[in-house]
Amino acid sequence: MKRPREVLAFGLWGDLAHYKKYYTTMSPLSFSIPTGTVLRGILGAILGIHADEAPEHFHDTYIGLALEKPVKKVTIPLNNVKVTSKKHFSRYEAHKPSNYEFVKDPAYTVYVDCGSQAMQTELYTRLREHRSEYTVSLGLSETLANFGSAQVLQVEQVGKATQGIRTIIPRDKMHPTKDTFENARIFAERVPVRMLNTREVTEYTEFLFDADGAAIDAEVEDVMTLENNSKVVLV
Repeated sequence: MKRPREVLAFGLWGDLAHYKKYYTTMSPLSFSIPTGTVLRGILGAILGIHADEAPEHFHDTYIGLALEKPVKKVTIPLNNVKVTSKKHFSRYEAHKPSNYEFVKDPAYTVYVDCGSQAMQTELYTRLREHRSEYTVSLGLSETLANFGSAQVLQVEQVGKATQGIRTIIPRDKMHPTKDTFENARIFAERVPVRMLNTREVTEYTEFLFDADGAAIDAEVEDVMTLENNSKVVLV
C-alpha cells in the first residue's frame, strides 16, 4: 500500500446489523464487525456504483474501522416467506422461521483512502451533503444505516506504534505486549475483505479488536498517525 497524504473519516451507525457468517445456514450468525466486503458495498451505495461492479471497483481502496460502541448481540426470530410474484405477498406459498443473530446499536468510525483523488473528493462531498445514490444498510437491506461527520485528516507519519490503536488490527501486523490483554475484551475474527464481481472472495484477514470499543496497546506495524493524533491501520 502506498502511503496516502490524507485519510477520509466518517461516522456510520444503525439500530441493528447482520454481517452473515458464510458457514451458517439454518440459524444465521453474524460477525461482530462489518467485513471489508460490506464496507466496500457501503461505499458503492453512497457513490452509486452498482452492486455487480462495486467489489472490483474498490480493490485499490483501503479501509480502517474503529468501534465507537461495545459489541452487543441479540437473537431475533424471523419468518422468511417465499414470494415469487406480487400476489404472494398476502398469500405466500411457504415460509421458514429462522433465528437471526444481529449486532445491536452498532456505531463506527470508518477511515478511507480511495486510491483516487477524484473518488475521494466525490465521496467526501456526498458524505457532507448526507447524500447517497442507493440506500445504505449494515449487511441486510432491512438493517438500515445512517452516516455523517465526514472530515479529511492529514497523515502525519506511518510506522510502528505501541499505544492507542483505534482501529481493528490485522493479526499479522500485531505483536501483543504484556499489557495488550490486561483489562480488555480482545476478540479475533477472520472476515472476507475483497472479492471479485462474481462474489468469489479473494482475500480473508483475521482482525483483533477490543469488543468494548477501547483503543488497543500493542506493537503494530504500518500504523498511520493522523493530524488529530488518531492511530489507525488501513487494509
